[in-house]
Amino acid sequence: MDNRPDFSNYLVHFTKGRRACSEASNNPALSFAQGNARERLQHILEGKVICASELCWIHENAVCFTECVWSSLLAHASNYSSYGIGFSKEFIFNNGGNPVFYVRPSLYEYLKTADKAIKPFLTPLQPIYSKEKMTHYRVKHVDYSHEREWRVAHDLSFDYGDIAFVVVQSVLDLQLPQLSVLAKAIGWQKFVIMDNYKQIEQLWPMHKVDICQK
Repeated sequence: MDNRPDFSNYLVHFTKGRRACSEASNNPALSFAQGNARERLQHILEGKVICASELCWIHENAVCFTECVWSSLLAHASNYSSYGIGFSKEFIFNNGGNPVFYVRPSLYEYLKTADKAIKPFLTPLQPIYSKEKMTHYRVKHVDYSHEREWRVAHDLSFDYGDIAFVVVQSVLDLQLPQLSVLAKAIGWQKFVIMDNYKQIEQLWPMHKVDICQK
């Protein structure tokens, strides 16, 4: 399928600079969760693997991605970081990836116990306009549907040739010795500078333009 403003053939995994979602002793993310977002991205690129980590809601391990729609990328990155690694949907799907199922609480409670294979791909959906009550959670509303999430329910190994792009915050990141070596091995042309994109969005916010305006 062709790329469109509301659709992309690429997925990106953003690293985080905050504590792991779950601090359970069996959460594999704890072994590298002490670093900041840039250090975690560097760890992924050096090891050529994204380790699955425990998800908050369902307590299953998975690697999470978002469909990379550029017009909403800045808002999404603000919730995670300006560091990430992107792949084609073809690569993720053929490595066991699947879009997340956003399901209402009653369906969520049923599905998470009905089939263990589907559990890592579930997320509860309780939008602000819902009249259904969430009885098992402390929050009133849960709605992550804007993230257009995909998941892989295991560690994801890759080669540099599999990488579609790498997101870093600043051109200064690529001047760091470790990232400079990695960029040379992966290909400088695959690195997207978030600060540059922010400047482009500030100067030419095309996604905010009313194309019907006369």
